[in-house]
Amino acid sequence: MPNDLKRWMHGELVAMFKDHSNVVFVDYTGIDAEKTLALRRSVRGRSLVMQIVPNRLARRALDDLGMRGADALLKGQTAVLLGTGETKDPVSLSKAVLALAKEHSKLAIKGAFAEGKALDMAGLTRLSKTPSRPELYAKIAGLLQAPVAGIIRCTRGPAEKLARLVRDAGEKDVGRKDAPAPA
Repeated sequence: MPNDLKRWMHGELVAMFKDHSNVVFVDYTGIDAEKTLALRRSVRGRSLVMQIVPNRLARRALDDLGMRGADALLKGQTAVLLGTGETKDPVSLSKAVLALAKEHSKLAIKGAFAEGKALDMAGLTRLSKTPSRPELYAKIAGLLQAPVAGIIRCTRGPAEKLARLVRDAGEKDVGRKDAPAPA
């Protein structure tokens, strides 16, 4: 490739890896053209982007960003899967990619970078088993609401008891003959 083209591609890869700190590297060896089209449809359906990258330029781009550990990931035919939308966080991305790999048996996951840290297949699998960001936010909201609900129940209880006592006392007074007349 001419040097200008390589420089341009390197710049594009640096920008791509800078915008997406969560990436998964896959090997697509043995997937024919027809299955590649089906794979790309599945990728788009899961809010992912698949980009085939030259290994040497991808390694340089990752090194420029300080993301070390990509040497083992960048051998053979390499494609990068990036999350968009709801799959942009590392947990959702790992879940989507593992589901995609189950669907397409010839797609081999090499490893990943999650928040700039290199992960192997075992790390990616562990990551996929953790709750996603929206799930964690929901759990935190529930935990924050629990003490408030408890405080409301505690403060409401004595007030309700006092109201019942006043009501009961009023009912007793109505039944007595020597009770003062209501004003």
